[in-house]
Amino acid sequence: MIELIPEPVLLADTLGKIVNINKRAKETIGQECRLLIGNKFEDFLPTTFEANLSENMGKNPNDNNLSHYGVQLPIGKGEFGFFEIIDIPIKHEGQVLDLLVFHDITKRKEQQNNLQKDLFESEKRFQAITNAVKDAIILVDEKAKVTYWNPSAEKMFGFSQEEAIGKNIHELVVPKSLCKEGKERIAKSVKMFTKTGAGYYTIIKVEVVGCGKDGKEFPVELSISPIEFGGKWNAVGVAKDITKIKKMQGELSRYSEKLEELVEKRNEQLKQAQEKLVITERLAAIGELAGMVGHDLRNPLTGIKNSVYFLKKKGDEVPEIQYRQMLDTIDNCVDYSNKIVNDLLDYSRELQLEVQSFSPRNLMIESLSLVDVPEKIEIVNNLPNEPQLKVDGDKIKRVFVNLIKNAIESMPNVGKLTIDSRTSEGNLEISFADTGIGISDQVLARLFTPLLTTKAQGMGFGLAICKRNVEAHGGTIKVKTATGEGTIFTVILPLEPKVENGGEKIWINKLESSSLTMTKTSETQ
Repeated sequence: MIELIPEPVLLADTLGKIVNINKRAKETIGQECRLLIGNKFEDFLPTTFEANLSENMGKNPNDNNLSHYGVQLPIGKGEFGFFEIIDIPIKHEGQVLDLLVFHDITKRKEQQNNLQKDLFESEKRFQAITNAVKDAIILVDEKAKVTYWNPSAEKMFGFSQEEAIGKNIHELVVPKSLCKEGKERIAKSVKMFTKTGAGYYTIIKVEVVGCGKDGKEFPVELSISPIEFGGKWNAVGVAKDITKIKKMQGELSRYSEKLEELVEKRNEQLKQAQEKLVITERLAAIGELAGMVGHDLRNPLTGIKNSVYFLKKKGDEVPEIQYRQMLDTIDNCVDYSNKIVNDLLDYSRELQLEVQSFSPRNLMIESLSLVDVPEKIEIVNNLPNEPQLKVDGDKIKRVFVNLIKNAIESMPNVGKLTIDSRTSEGNLEISFADTGIGISDQVLARLFTPLLTTKAQGMGFGLAICKRNVEAHGGTIKVKTATGEGTIFTVILPLEPKVENGGEKIWINKLESSSLTMTKTSETQ
């Protein structure tokens, strides 16, 4: 029977002598059967095993009591194994014997030893980490009692580990002065945490007031994370003393307030200086504008005065042809003077649009009829009748007329102006491409600035008014040029008005410094 058992088995009598041994025991222990049978255990087994054996041997087999104990036995040359022994009292041929089954637990013992070693190393690492952290790390159980208290917690709150372990965390670090509502909130939070692992202060960073052993209160930044041990919720809290941070924040706040006062004072000074500068620039702009208006009006007024003087002096002696020439000169000078005044009024007053539907082609034909086109200039109107444009016809015609005139003036000898269009994203893009002399970089940078002109006569409001009229419709105007290769102005107008009533609410365009806005050269465009 014992040979059938896969574990080492020995039979011993009540005196401790070995009666029988199975083959597996011989292989494990490494002894010859004849050397074991009839000998006592004390001849080859440890004394601790003998004590356990003597205590358990000879028990009544009817009690069904099994004894378990472990022993380290030699299993080879200089090697030992760990065995768990099951001691079973039996009767054999009227004699009480002990059936000893040896279960080899050497590998399990080694694993346990390795686990204990790993656990020990893990505890050492944990201790090293928590000891090195400058923040307080505190572990509490489901009853809010402290189970871990690192050295930083000792330093921060003044309680040693021995004093803190086992104490209620709220009795240790919560100020005595905490209001009734605060204490009730803590009690509710603990009750909630015990059941669900969640509370008012878990998973978030909160700023609370902590209290040390000496009763001194100080601000603390606290974060709490839940941990489940054995089906019960524990909490690990990380507390940071932010006394220095709060002090720095206070100093920074005071400095910020002082800085705001200084900035406000400085802004007031700058505002006053700006107001003086604006007045100075305004006076300079008014003086400059007055000079330009006076200069431009002087020419037509001189023409009128000379014509009147000539007619008065000659009287009835003036021939009919010359008389009519003088009247035409007076009429042209009056028209030019009126244009100067209208340009100033148009640029200064608020725009109000009167929107109607127009065919792009017809609108361009009407604009061309208002321009005196020299025979040397060829104009190609490629605009279609559709789609219809909803615009203020007079203001858009003024834009077209101005661009056509500029293009003609840029081609003093001979040239061609091509007017094309295309629709794009709800807009109609109308391009004016001439073959003129182009625009210099210096003028291009300030092209749409009021009072900028490169002509011998004129106030420089033409392109500025064009830009204003186009933008009042919700459109834009662009220019592409190259000196000696011509210029392309592109007017982009929405097919549907982008504003309900059209026009502008407020249009204020401050005049720039005279050095930036005044240009009168021999350039053309």
